[in-house]
Amino acid sequence: YLIVIRRSIHTDSLIQYHQPWFFSIFPSSKEQLLKDLNLFKTFPYYTAGYTVIALAAGGIGIVTGLIYSSRKDITKFLLLGVPFFIAVIASGFEVYSLMPRMMLWAIALLLLLQGIGWQWIAEKISPYLAAMLLVVVIISVAGLQTGWQVFYKPLKIEEIRTVLDSVRNRFMDNDELYVHHEAWPALAYYKDCDLQRERYQFGKQIIRGTWNSQPNQQTIITSNHEHGRVWLIYSHVISESTRQAIFSDLRVIEGFANPLDSIKAVGAFGYLYEY
Repeated sequence: YLIVIRRSIHTDSLIQYHQPWFFSIFPSSKEQLLKDLNLFKTFPYYTAGYTVIALAAGGIGIVTGLIYSSRKDITKFLLLGVPFFIAVIASGFEVYSLMPRMMLWAIALLLLLQGIGWQWIAEKISPYLAAMLLVVVIISVAGLQTGWQVFYKPLKIEEIRTVLDSVRNRFMDNDELYVHHEAWPALAYYKDCDLQRERYQFGKQIIRGTWNSQPNQQTIITSNHEHGRVWLIYSHVISESTRQAIFSDLRVIEGFANPLDSIKAVGAFGYLYEY
């Protein structure tokens, strides 16, 4: 928190990006209540799996583990449960996000609570029923677990800094940079918060793409120059919606600009056009 997150708290674009993962301590509408329930539902997903059975197994285990440890071992309850509840309260004050990537440490704690809960349940039911439940849970989640693959290949989802570094090395003074809305939070971090942020300024001609905008002539040609170059930056390319947005954007910009080059990294793309 002190080393990384504190510098980002007052960055407006990042705060807006994290709004869906801020917890409503006192929900005042049905929408806020549903958002809170969906936020809590992500944790059984990440500790058990994405099927209905896995969700039930994870949720029952976590809740049972909290109840059991609070009654039988208050020290264990405080060690495992309190940090999670502090994060939820901090999220309610919009100084911490419950986005799964920000809650990896909490998932480890919840896994332990889940194990405690199911161990207690297994001790209260017959061995045969416990074995049957174990088989059902394993069948429901085994196909979703791919962590074993990291033993022979590195896990890479998105390497946007590789694209940004390549663009920075070839960026000219009059170039423009169009940043797709999915890539904007990462650029905002490297441009405003990173310790080496001076490397990622890209001049003044940075165009932020919104959810419903495209790099057409009105959004790209922001200067008085009739000719120029524009870079397009995309991330979250693993998402089908992002890939479709890229194809759509390139069709639009190729109506008035010529492609010069492209950069492709894991989960992030960059394109250079001349108009």
